[in-house]
Amino acid sequence: MRYFVIILLAQMLSSDPFYYGDRELKKELKLYGILHTKANINGQWVGLNASFTHTNSVLENVNFKLIELQNSCVVVENMESKMRQKLCKDKPKFIKEGRQK
Repeated sequence: MRYFVIILLAQMLSSDPFYYGDRELKKELKLYGILHTKANINGQWVGLNASFTHTNSVLENVNFKLIELQNSCVVVENMESKMRQKLCKDKPKFIKEGRQK
């Protein structure tokens, strides 16, 4: 029993708490979470002012840089075209919006 608890605890501590869904099917940038100075973009943790590569829908690698963290959004910059894009987190699926009376 003790070994089962240790194995279960190790699995829980090493797992990623974010649900990525069908991320392999989508080829756009998606923000999954923000923690202090890092953002989880397409399942990859990226630090502030760090560069990362994204494969777009025509299977081209595009380089981006994470330039700004906001409350529930981040700003990334395409390093080639210098265009900026704002990515925001989706609302959690387990929270239902009720009608207000």
